[in-house]
Amino acid sequence: MKRLLIVLIALVAGFALVLPAGAVELKFGGLFAQKYYITNNQHDGQQNSHGEYDDNTNWFYTRMRLYFTGVASENLKAVSKFEIDDFWGNGRLGSLSADGSSNNQPDNNGMEIKNAYIDFIVPDTALNIKVGVIGARLDKPAWVFNDDTSGIFAAYKYGEWYFAALYSRLGDDNTISPNSTITPTDTADDVDIWAFAVNYTTVGLFTAFNFAWINNDDNWANTDGLARPGSSPDPGKSLDLYVISLDTDYSSDVFSVYGDVAFNAGKSKQTSPDSDFKGYAFMAGGTYSATDTITLGADFYYASGNKLGNSDTKAFTTAGAPAGRNAYNMDEVIFPGWFDDDTATINGGLGVANTNNITATGFGTNAGYCLNNIWAIGAHADFKPLDKTLIQFGGAYMGFVEKVASRTSNGQPADATLSNVNETRDSLGGSFYLRGSQGIVDGLTLKASVGYFFADEGFSPHRKDDDAYRIATGLFYSW
Repeated sequence: MKRLLIVLIALVAGFALVLPAGAVELKFGGLFAQKYYITNNQHDGQQNSHGEYDDNTNWFYTRMRLYFTGVASENLKAVSKFEIDDFWGNGRLGSLSADGSSNNQPDNNGMEIKNAYIDFIVPDTALNIKVGVIGARLDKPAWVFNDDTSGIFAAYKYGEWYFAALYSRLGDDNTISPNSTITPTDTADDVDIWAFAVNYTTVGLFTAFNFAWINNDDNWANTDGLARPGSSPDPGKSLDLYVISLDTDYSSDVFSVYGDVAFNAGKSKQTSPDSDFKGYAFMAGGTYSATDTITLGADFYYASGNKLGNSDTKAFTTAGAPAGRNAYNMDEVIFPGWFDDDTATINGGLGVANTNNITATGFGTNAGYCLNNIWAIGAHADFKPLDKTLIQFGGAYMGFVEKVASRTSNGQPADATLSNVNETRDSLGGSFYLRGSQGIVDGLTLKASVGYFFADEGFSPHRKDDDAYRIATGLFYSW
């Protein structure tokens, strides 16, 4: 831990040195979260040593983020954000890394550099620019981009209009070595994103148009998490993915509504045969304030999926990590849960229930928030008896857009040729959840949630479908 603090102090001092002498104000902030999870059968999909398909987890997870900002003036500041993660008992305290892992250790252990960038405003304008390792979110529902990334972000506000643009290097697979003739400056292996957003806001109404172009010309490693058919990429061929989304919201003192739609275009020539991107997604919902203490809400989610045996990519594919809307929290087992950075069923590390059918696609490190081949409808009631107390009860029903393999002849997930599929289903199941939040003291909040999932025959590709549940609680503090 001493080594971590020494490195942290050195990095902060480095930021301070690049700012004008005598004009630096150092601001400090951060957050702390201590979480505890219990799950059963949430990640079902791999047979354990007892010959059963049930699984269970029981873990503690500590996270602290530290924010150091060197302020030179109202027009210039240098921002650094660090994150310390630990799963209790992993024996990796004291490790240091640039992205949550080091010495072949798993992510979310040790120390991670989240952000390191310059944030400045062009004098006498409303143009704000961030350059470096930034946190960028272009669109409200986060269809287009929402992640930490290395790049340039620019935003300009003019009256009710807001314009934003992003360039990011999402991937560069080459490395420098004494005997290498290829360096990271070569464009052949780059994965780049160019994106922009246009928003208009007036009294109670918000509308937006968002666009992103992800491009790669050659030799893209098959480790990005993008769900595409075929085997490994074919060197010398290109990929062009376009993500387009529309967003509208309206809110008043009594009710609020929202609607978002997004779709893909473009082609990947890195598979054989070539694959067209044809994915799309839609979600809508709203809330109604029944009384001063009771709010009712409903959400609908729909995202296209790949048909069994089809070569085109019909699953909606995005560049970042969508995590914005309440629709992503309408369930505690299949969807990402209520807490930040929760892991959805489809993004688990222990094997996944129907992993070939509920997919999470994208280029970002947190792409697991974007569910595909699934539709869901949910409702909830929020009760707020005190200023620092919230109780929420809700439920959802979920199904598959395209039928999935629900029974296999050998009790294992369906293979690529579909030769062992006995049955297909389009039903996933229903769930209910109970959530609570209670302020304790000086910004410290206790949160807890319980979710139970009633599995239908599409939940698992195996012969047996078991119900699943998830229990989580945590302490949260920010300053």
